[in-house]
Amino acid sequence: MLGRWFFLAVVGIGLVVIVRGPRSDAAQATIAQACAPEAPGVARVTFGWPTPPPGTEQAWLDLSLLPGFPPPLTNAHGPLPPSQRSYTVDALPVGVTLHYRVNTLAAAGWRVVAQGTFKTACAAPGAAATVTPTAA
Repeated sequence: MLGRWFFLAVVGIGLVVIVRGPRSDAAQATIAQACAPEAPGVARVTFGWPTPPPGTEQAWLDLSLLPGFPPPLTNAHGPLPPSQRSYTVDALPVGVTLHYRVNTLAAAGWRVVAQGTFKTACAAPGAAATVTPTAA
């Protein structure tokens, strides 16, 4: 009988951890998308993020197909200077859900300053669209 209760407790705790997931105090980036006039079905996406903490040495923008940012499915852009607060990525296929994060490096180590999820989109060639990303 005790074994059943233990099993149920482990399963219950596991479900709570999975449903709640990790929390982050990172902000969301501002994302603006525009269709690339030279290539149909391709978006040009600009990310903007908050000012990094003092002492930041560099920043990186990571884009991934999966939220865990596994190396084979992640595209990293950087190192970027700490004063840079935006970055434009050209030639992203339209209709793809991507996860992003902006990491900064300081003496104390790495810190995520912005992260979230969005779907690439554009209305018409040359048209701009601002996207409200969802939290990661």
